[in-house]
This record gives sequence, C-alpha cells and structure tokens, in this order.
Amino acid sequence: MWSPYIWGMAPDELAIQNFLCAHFGAGATRVRALGAGMFSQAYAFDAEDGRFVIRLNAFEEDFRKDEFAFAHFAAPGLPISRVVGVGRFDETRAYCITQRCEGAPPAKQTAPVSAILAALEAIHAIDAAPFAGWGLTRADGAGRFPSWAHYILSLFNQKFEMNWPRICAAPFWDARLFNACYETMRKLLDFAPAQKWVLHGDFGLANLIAKNGQVTGVLDWAEMRLGDCVADVAYLDYWDETPQFAARWLERKREQGQTVPHFAQRLRCYKLNTALGGMIIASILNDEAEYAQDAARAEKVLAQV
Repeated sequence: MWSPYIWGMAPDELAIQNFLCAHFGAGATRVRALGAGMFSQAYAFDAEDGRFVIRLNAFEEDFRKDEFAFAHFAAPGLPISRVVGVGRFDETRAYCITQRCEGAPPAKQTAPVSAILAALEAIHAIDAAPFAGWGLTRADGAGRFPSWAHYILSLFNQKFEMNWPRICAAPFWDARLFNACYETMRKLLDFAPAQKWVLHGDFGLANLIAKNGQVTGVLDWAEMRLGDCVADVAYLDYWDETPQFAARWLERKREQGQTVPHFAQRLRCYKLNTALGGMIIASILNDEAEYAQDAARAEKVLAQV
C-alpha cells in the first residue's frame, strides 16, 4: 500500500505524480504545489523537454479556452503558455498541462506597468470581427449574449447558481447598496461604445508572469469576453489601484493620439459590475469579509459618480 507521504510529498502531489507517470511517461519529476485559486489548483513539474504546470479544475471549458487562446492569439507581444494537453483527471476534475513561463506574478509595488499595459493593448488589438455574440465566451470564442448590455446587466456567472432568495438572505447583504450600484451601472452603460473588442476578462497581476521588467505570460483565459475594452482596464484597476493602471492606460492612449470617449463613465460602470459580481459570490459563499471589501469598493465608486 502506497504511503500518502512517500518521498515527502503531500497526498495531492503524489496523485499528480502518479497521473503524470501513467499518462506522460516516467520523466515527470519534482512535482510541487504552486498555489490554488477559487476554482483550480496548480502544480509545477519538470520533464526532459522542459518545465511545465498542471492545473486541476472542475470546469473543463476553462482549460479549453486556454487552448483556444494559445492557438489563436499567442504572439511575440502577447505571450500565452503553450497548452500541451487538456482532458479528464478524475470523475470530478479536468486537467490542463502548459509550458511554464519564466518569471513570477509581479508585485504591486514593482509591477512593470508599461509592459503590462502593452500586453493588454495586444489583446485589444485582436480582430473581434470573426467572433459572434457578446459577453462571456464559450470555448470556441463565441459570446453567449446578443449584446454587451445584455451581458453586463445579467450579472451572469457560469459557475454559480443565481438563487436570488438565498443571495439576499445573507445577514450582511445590503439591498440598498446593491440597488444603488445596479441602477448607477445601468445608467453608465449608456456610455458604452458599439465597437466590440476581445477581452481577457480576468486581467490582473495574479494572471500575469513577468521577468526583468517584461511580461512573459498572460494566463487563465477562462473569463474571455467580447465587449468594451475599458472593462479590462476597470478590472485591473479595481483590484490593483496602487500602480494607477487606469490613469496610465489613458495616458498611453493620448500619447498614441487616440481618444477614449466617456472613459470615466465607462470605467465606473465596469468597476460597479465587478463589485456587484463580487458581492453576489461572497453572499453565495457566506464570506462576510470578502463581501465587505467589495462593498467598500462599490461605495467608493458611487461617491465618484
């Protein structure tokens, strides 16, 4: 009987080691946990032909979107991890193996802002015309909604059941704040342009790899969307205001001779959308601390309108 701590490995690391050996040969070594998010766990491992990462997730479509992004968008100015394989790990989880990018997620204080914004611009330079629909995409790049407004106003999240009686029943749920945010977001949405861009949807420091002041990897395309490019800027600025990403992004546009009509209104609209989504998830998970953070950010945005 195998010991769960053979070679000093935790049970999950041993399961990963056995899986890799069974499916990809005995050359996989040095399996170690990298970290975990809300939906996935990541492990690094070495092989004869390089360094790789295997991620586990209950939602296989997330990994199929990584596969799609690498196949269609990877370019010198937009480094996306090469996807080696996607499939089933066990009955409840899928796996995705990608080549590991050199570097590490940047810290707020030392983030290479110019390089990060250049990578974001590379995403927004992708031609969105071939992709039908709007909002959150499927694995084939097509949006799930008939319009950007439909998507934003739906507060859709494919990973959570929107049981509104349960959401509103959380003891910390603030109906006044939710209604104020939603109504303000709805009005600000009128400033959104008709143009459609490809969006990353989850473009934050946690999904970037950098080394020597350069972005070496743009990770996790599970939230890829079709809509207003300012939504990506708002998301980046919502979580990481310290480097002033939104202000720097707008400054770059002006230096490039471009105008961004109604930038302030669009930015606030999508920050409210992010806050509302976060408040809903926190309520579903009964996470009062996370709810308080999103509520505080929402109040801050409302004060600026």
